[in-house]
Amino acid sequence: MRKYITVFASFVIMLCIGSVYAWSIIASELIEKFRFSVSQSQMIFGTQIAIFPVTMIFVGQLGKRIKHKFHFSELFSR
Repeated sequence: MRKYITVFASFVIMLCIGSVYAWSIIASELIEKFRFSVSQSQMIFGTQIAIFPVTMIFVGQLGKRIKHKFHFSELFSR
């Protein structure tokens, strides 16, 4: 169950960092200038949005194995 929460959370993070916004801007350029079909342009960004959350599961497992050396919040506490 926990890995599904991770996938969902990383999907939300992708939304926050603007991947969907980038798609709306770049998709029209792909269609007009490079003659991509609408479904081809959607596949590119759909794949990106699908792969990012799945890789977060493996990165989390890797972090447990190598024992995190510092926490992200330490970057901002100095």
